[in-house]
Amino acid sequence: RYHTRQSTVDSPTKAKSDDEHLNTRTFQGMMKHIRHFAMERKWSRYHTPRNILLALMGELGELAELFQWHGDTVEAELNGWTDEERDHVEQEFADVSIYLLRLCDVCNVDVGQLALSQAKKELSS
Repeated sequence: RYHTRQSTVDSPTKAKSDDEHLNTRTFQGMMKHIRHFAMERKWSRYHTPRNILLALMGELGELAELFQWHGDTVEAELNGWTDEERDHVEQEFADVSIYLLRLCDVCNVDVGQLALSQAKKELSS
């Protein structure tokens, strides 16, 4: 599993300050944070698009499994779920997000811009 405590890419670089390096309010900032985490651990040789995609699919499966057992009656905001169930779902959302952002980074895809462009296309059609 991919958690923020285990990322990769090659040569480590130290940021001047955590705030400069860890702007996690944007897609680009999160991608940079995840890339830095990976670099510190020298995991880039494992972070091929194929490997990241397979890991992403595994995490999506884990997320889907959590919803599977609640049937078709899942309410918005997960009303009726226990705190433990919500926490588990949130962890899986985080894992999926991390892998997706890492895949976009490795493939040099600006996911924020693409999502915005796609939303604009769908709104205009």
